[in-house]
Parts: sequence; C-alpha cells; structure tokens
Amino acid sequence: MTFIVPAFLLGLFGSAHCVIMCGGIASALSGSLVQIGREPKPARSTLGYNVGRIAAYVMLGALVGAIGRAVDFVPWLGAARIALRFVAGAMLVGAGLWVAGAWNRFSKVERLGAPIWRRVRPFAARLLGSHHAFAAIGVGALWGLMPCGLVYAAFGLALASGTSSSGAGVMLAFGLGTAPAMIATGLASARIVPALRGREWIRRAAGALVLVFGLVDVASATDALRHPVPTCCQHHHH
Repeated sequence: MTFIVPAFLLGLFGSAHCVIMCGGIASALSGSLVQIGREPKPARSTLGYNVGRIAAYVMLGALVGAIGRAVDFVPWLGAARIALRFVAGAMLVGAGLWVAGAWNRFSKVERLGAPIWRRVRPFAARLLGSHHAFAAIGVGALWGLMPCGLVYAAFGLALASGTSSSGAGVMLAFGLGTAPAMIATGLASARIVPALRGREWIRRAAGALVLVFGLVDVASATDALRHPVPTCCQHHHH
C-alpha cells in the first residue's frame, strides 16, 4: 500500500495532464476503427484500448518490480532499496512540477522511450486496420509503450516496491487511476479537452498533489539514509 496509493493518485491527479497531452491520441484511437468501418461501437473500442494499455502497464510493472527484487540478492547493495525509494520520490516531484507546468524539462525523460515507440508504432497502425475482435486491445497494449513522463514516474514506484507482484499492483493502480479521464476523453474529447485547457488551475492543483506525494517519499528515504537499521538487527527489531 506504501506504493500503490501514491501510484493510483498519481494516475488520478495526473489525468488532467494526460488528457491535455494524450487526449488527442485517445480520441483518435476511439474514432479510428469507426472511420475505417471496422468497429460499429466506439465505446467498445475505447474500453479495449484502455484494457490493453493497463495490461501493458501491469506486465511491465511486474518486470520492473522483479528487477527491484534482484537488489535484495546483492549483499553490497544494502542501501539500494532506500536509494530506489529516493529515486521514485524524485520522479514524483519532477512529474508533479511538470503536470503543474512549472518544470517542462521533466518531459525530456520521455526521450528515453522514443526509440522503442518508433519501432512499435507501425504495428499499432497495422492493428488499427485489422478485422480481429481484439485489435483494440492490441493497439492499447502498444499505446502503453508510448513515452510518457507520468508512466516513468509510476515505474519508479514499481521499481522501489521490490517484488514482481507489487510492481504489477503499482502499475495496475496507476492505470486504473488514469482510466476515468482517458475513457471519458476517448468518448467525448471534443468537450473534455477544451474544458480542461481552459482551466489551468486544475492542472496546477493536480501537479501540486503529485508533488506532495513525491516530497513525502523523498523525506522518508532521506530519513532512512540518516538513521539506517543495522544489518545485525534487521531481523530482530520489533
């Protein structure tokens, strides 16, 4: 719960940013199958895209969490778990400032995933023209690989969580947090996106809340670094 709650709130409060930055993608996906005559029900397509997107987050979260777990098997990396918590908090701080519009340089982290997205995008285009019933889910899964600073911040929490199952849970919580706004945008972007763009206070408030969670994580990790529990006492401390 230490990481799942912040992940959910990151997705929920960061939804204003997601809608402004990704709303065009959500609305384009929701209408694309209709435009090419493949899917008569845009609501089903929108749901499929988001199911696929969240499923991709969960699978990647499990992988990232497993990597975090590997730290426990390296004796000389005793402080690595605390360091991961610090990094996760710092990522939340950066994401919060970014969502609030106070630090646009955080968006540069999205460049890390750009090469992967360039290779994945053609497959998404092919699936959009597919007759298969699960095409929307497949497109959504590939959409989940699109570079996004908020997703990377959530991955930081998944990494710090330290197990495959908790990493998957963190990313599931994050995905569910973003779902309401992204589904609504896919169904009614013509109204939702302009409304949010005209209300900057929503974006700033969301960023401030994400920032607070990041600062709490950073403070917690810093305190743990200053007052570490001796190795000999870790298994006997009550």
